[in-house]
Amino acid sequence: MSDPETDPVDSHRRARVKTVLEQAGFGDVHVLSQEQAERALRPVHRELIETLAVEEVESIGDFAVKVGRDRGNVKRYLDMLAAEDIVGFRKNGQARQPYLKHDTIVREPIVTVPVTE
Repeated sequence: MSDPETDPVDSHRRARVKTVLEQAGFGDVHVLSQEQAERALRPVHRELIETLAVEEVESIGDFAVKVGRDRGNVKRYLDMLAAEDIVGFRKNGQARQPYLKHDTIVREPIVTVPVTE
């Protein structure tokens, strides 16, 4: 069995979904594989993603205060989200300023059945 994250058919399907959504006006779209989504879209991670979507933060410490969580845990969560290409970091003096890298984040379709006419 092939790895769904690197399988060319799955990668092609994610690319097609990305293109269609971007053409429909969803901005820069990031399509997560099912495996990526299982890692990255846990409730605590979604809370961080949703907060970054509406609030600009100055640093990881500032972000931790805003979400009421331990700075070390927030850093670990953000590093994982960065590894999944969801979050990026800008230099802000000595601090790392987290931001969302994409306008829209979606999970790939579970199945795609070809449409016949």
